[in-house]
This record gives sequence, structure tokens and C-alpha cells, in this order.
Amino acid sequence: MEHLNPRQRYPARQLDYGNLLASCDGGQNKRSNGNEYPSCCDDHKSNDEIKVHPLLTDCESRFVFDGDGDIICAPDDEEAKQAIEILNLKSPVLKNRRKAAIAGYSYYPKEHDWKMEVENLMQKIDAQYIEFCFVIKSYVLNFKM
Repeated sequence: MEHLNPRQRYPARQLDYGNLLASCDGGQNKRSNGNEYPSCCDDHKSNDEIKVHPLLTDCESRFVFDGDGDIICAPDDEEAKQAIEILNLKSPVLKNRRKAAIAGYSYYPKEHDWKMEVENLMQKIDAQYIEFCFVIKSYVLNFKM
């Protein structure tokens, strides 16, 4: 569970529902068994604050994901750059997982019904979205359509 305003700096907001956001464990479970595993997301964020997060309506439009799993933002978007750095979103582990999620879509031709594909991606299956569906959607919209 991610705290948009860090608990240590904003103790009164630690249980405020508007301050909570579901997030990955940042590799904590893998490291708990003594494995070396890079930190990312909430775990890497620690007590830092970020200005770009999924609750913002323009969040998705501020990032693009390419076929190699790289995350890209506009060169002049300092807040997006800061979020990438604080959350360690360029972590090789995350990059490889994003690349793997995109791989199956990279072989379809441009003539494929991408509009329908994007609609299908954004449908929940058993009450859950496909892992990295937003990454695949970004790749399709920016490199396939």
C-alpha cells in the first residue's frame, strides 16, 4: 500500500483513504528470503513525495512505453522525470517485465484491429486487469496505430 503523502511526514494522513494507493511491493517479498533484488515503486520511494501519480487524470498521458519496455516522458516534464527516478521505474527488472508483456503484441501487423485490442486490454478478467495492461496500451497507441 502506497501513501501518496509519506506516513512519517504526514502522520495524520496515514489512514486517510484519499492518501492510499495500491502498489506493488517494490521487491520486498523477493528480498525477504535473502535474495538480492532491486527496489522499486513504494519501497524505493521511501519518504519522498511525487507529484505524478495514477490518481491524476493526466498521469497516463505523461508516460510512453516502447517495445523494449523503456519508460519515456517529455524532456521538459520535470515532475514525470522525478516520479521515474523516485520510484525507480527504469529498474532493469521492471523494464524486462514490461518488455515481456509487450512482446506478444509486437509481432502483429499494423493492419491488426488495434482499436479492439486496446478495448480488450482494458477489460477486467476475474475482476483484475492484465498485468502491465497500461504499458501494452501505451505501446499499441504510440507505435502500432
